[in-house]
Amino acid sequence: MMMIGQYEVIGPVGSGSTSTAWTARDPLLDRPVALKRLDNPTAELREQWRTEARTLAALDEPHIVAVYGFAEDDHAAYIVEQWVEGATLAAVSSSSSSLPAHNMGGKTLTRLGSTRRGHVTQTHAFDGATPATSPATNRSPARRS
Repeated sequence: MMMIGQYEVIGPVGSGSTSTAWTARDPLLDRPVALKRLDNPTAELREQWRTEARTLAALDEPHIVAVYGFAEDDHAAYIVEQWVEGATLAAVSSSSSSLPAHNMGGKTLTRLGSTRRGHVTQTHAFDGATPATSPATNRSPARRS
């Protein structure tokens, strides 16, 4: 079995231009995790990921996956997140159905966010007439329903 740090890698989830994601298992706590690796990071990108991990770990919001840890070695930086079963954004957006909307006190909330360059983007809420925003994120690979 492949190990990254203390985590047993179960399998790949996906990759992008700068990072790779796996589903893994934390054997110490006996739970699944999402493991994101920043490939070939520059010093600036490492610092952005450290900041992102700290910022997101401080949040306690039911629509944001929990950050369990951050680690680095000579070749990569890693963020360890809560693993949440579900379809990827790519799979949902390629289907013929629309993205799920959630009714929140008379407002429709569509959770479409992303983390980019260590900054948390916005979730857009609207009541049919006036757009509003609030801080949130939907960090791939994990997603809450």
